[in-house]
Amino acid sequence: GLIGGPFAGMVTDRYGRKAGLVPGLLLCTVGAAGVGLSSSVYPFVCALSVWGAGESLLGPSIASLAADTAPSESKGAYLAVVRQAGDMALLCCPLALGCVADLASTSAAMGVVSVATAAVVFPVVIQLDR
Repeated sequence: GLIGGPFAGMVTDRYGRKAGLVPGLLLCTVGAAGVGLSSSVYPFVCALSVWGAGESLLGPSIASLAADTAPSESKGAYLAVVRQAGDMALLCCPLALGCVADLASTSAAMGVVSVATAAVVFPVVIQLDR
């Protein structure tokens, strides 16, 4: 987000929340699949870079969407809960994916990320007006 965040914020403000969410989720999905399929360091770094670019697009889009939907009388509390949910995902998901990787494989763990993003998140994002 440090390098791509300002660009993503501009895209989100100019073209709408969906303009940052859809490509961001697509890049995250492809990057996670690429990480799982990588067999050497160079494809791994490329896939991780794609995933990171997707995350850079997502940050401003999610924050803007949360601010747009927050009730005006409790905006601070609402945004704090959205942030807390993201932090919980950052805490729990690596542990869960590590368990999947130990039980099956790294490819399976990254496949879970890609499939979950495509199957659960994309249908919700597609429903957004802008």
